[in-house]
Amino acid sequence: MFKCVRLLVCVVLIGLINGQVSAQYDQYQFSHLNINNGLPHNDVNCFYKDSKGFLWLGTMAGLARYDGYSFKVYKHRSKNSSTISDSDVRSINEGPNQKLWIETRAGLDVYDPETEQFDHNIKPELDKYGIPENNVRMIRKGHNGAFWFVSTVTGLYKYDSKTGKSVHISHHLKVDNTVAASPIIDLAEDKNGDAWIIHADGLLEMLSKNTRRVDKRVSLAEQFYDRESDTYKIFIDRQGLIWVYDISTSTGIVSFDPVNNVLKQINKGSSYLKLNSDIVTGVVQDKDDNIWVGTDHGGINVINKKNASVKYILNNENDSKSLSQNSISSIFYDDQGIVWVGTFRKGINFYHPGIIKFNLIKHSSDPGSLIYSDVNRMLEDTVGNIWIGTNGKGLVYYNRATQKFISYRHDPGNPNSLAHDAIVGLYTDRFGKLWIGTYTGGFDVFDNGIFKHYKSIPNDRESLSDNKVSDFLEDSANRFWIATMGGGLNLFDRSTGKFKRYRQHNSMVSSDYVFKILEDRHQNIWIGTSYGMNVMIKGSDSFVKIINNPKDDNSLINDNINSFIEDRSGKLWIGTRDGLSIYNPKSKRFNNYTTDNGLPDNNIMDILQDDAGNFWVSTSNGLSKITVAEQNGFSLRFENFDENDGLQGK
Repeated sequence: MFKCVRLLVCVVLIGLINGQVSAQYDQYQFSHLNINNGLPHNDVNCFYKDSKGFLWLGTMAGLARYDGYSFKVYKHRSKNSSTISDSDVRSINEGPNQKLWIETRAGLDVYDPETEQFDHNIKPELDKYGIPENNVRMIRKGHNGAFWFVSTVTGLYKYDSKTGKSVHISHHLKVDNTVAASPIIDLAEDKNGDAWIIHADGLLEMLSKNTRRVDKRVSLAEQFYDRESDTYKIFIDRQGLIWVYDISTSTGIVSFDPVNNVLKQINKGSSYLKLNSDIVTGVVQDKDDNIWVGTDHGGINVINKKNASVKYILNNENDSKSLSQNSISSIFYDDQGIVWVGTFRKGINFYHPGIIKFNLIKHSSDPGSLIYSDVNRMLEDTVGNIWIGTNGKGLVYYNRATQKFISYRHDPGNPNSLAHDAIVGLYTDRFGKLWIGTYTGGFDVFDNGIFKHYKSIPNDRESLSDNKVSDFLEDSANRFWIATMGGGLNLFDRSTGKFKRYRQHNSMVSSDYVFKILEDRHQNIWIGTSYGMNVMIKGSDSFVKIINNPKDDNSLINDNINSFIEDRSGKLWIGTRDGLSIYNPKSKRFNNYTTDNGLPDNNIMDILQDDAGNFWVSTSNGLSKITVAEQNGFSLRFENFDENDGLQGK
């Protein structure tokens, strides 16, 4: 079986063969959100996902809540005291009672999601938990209802939301193993509920959840940091490895194995693993236990702990699905397995292996890549290799076994070369010969490495009627039909090399612009034109014309036909410039579908039915997967895909 489809659906088929070609391409394809999607600013400082499932983002020009569809933005209004205290948001965390604690340039706010108001006076909220105000600067959510509050004056407090009680944990000179006196900069709980603390002087401590005493203490300053800092960050992975970094210094990242007491520094100069930037801005772990390290000017460094390797994810200006910028300001991994990446100037990137459903193959700086990204047609041959017709750079053959592209171009000095470099039709006959329709060069038959040319000859009525050839069909009677854009339909006698023309001017067809030919299961020949559908009933030599009737809602929806197929039940699915028509030959009635029914756009470019019986419809605004339910009549379910799913565009 041969499949030949137009531009957008090429992406679907390329996606289906992705497993055999992905080694040539970056496996990380990102979707993007920015100010054009409603983000208040493209400089994204932080992320947090609350217990209700909303994603919160802090930018330098406002707080944003994302529900998966749109942003709700919160900004400071000087004349409204219930708004956020400052629009420059530095961090977001969730406290007791599902209230958000927002750190801004002006200090901490408490946001109540029920009232959607911000309280700049945090004392009443802290009083509920038995915690004195005393310059509380940070809150961290722990396990099993625990919350940690850090004060720059009185130290650390642990609040248990189950009991409603808080415990003050502070430094005592006369008591062994109490928390150090140096200011606490960051804190995280491990899987056992023990708290790991990084102090301003680089001291790393483990605070036991049972005794509230320090069970382990390691000085990072002695080996890795030469000054105090208030910008340390700490992350603990699922295997219990502790990761510490300073976002304001070029020191890379330090990992600590508490079981074996092993410290390692990872940076540009390390021998163990190498980062491509020493300024680390964020760390997360994905479901496969890889460590994602966000850096400034180095993109994302993905550390594979299993094989001790690093993969660098960088911006590629020629790839719209690559990381939007190499300067990473924040990184977050949510409970659905999505990696969210904030950049300094280019908004949000997000990645999930299930989000990008279509792997895009296009021309790049790699000399072994596809020669040209503008693709008109594609055909799968009998051995599974792919013929690709480009819009100006000739014909390309992709060998799936070798994963290499072979190009065929028009050469004015070689009469056996391709007739024209703009390919608009591809077809393989029963002998395995490839038929190539070009935009203005007639058509070629490719056999044994030689292109044989057929063109329109002026004043020769038995030659091809027009040099813009769009489609081919070899029917069950071994007749060969050729569609043209401007010369109607041709019946080609391969034994004599002569053509019989079916033209509009002799009323043989309704339009000289023919885009598609099909033989149905009853051996009737159908053509789609710029003015309706035409059908030649088996045994006849003339066409019956089927066009839109404005007074009949069950007639053809539009006369401009782009594509059509016959499904497995014998119905015709017809793609027009103004919607989808499904023709039932038994009732001779059309069911029509538009954006009102769920299509992403009314301009239908092409249609395929897959092996599972689903229909794939490409439009001017993305791709739709249509599932048919016939238990109670005939109904369609639409699942639409766009650039966020990996399509190259609308």
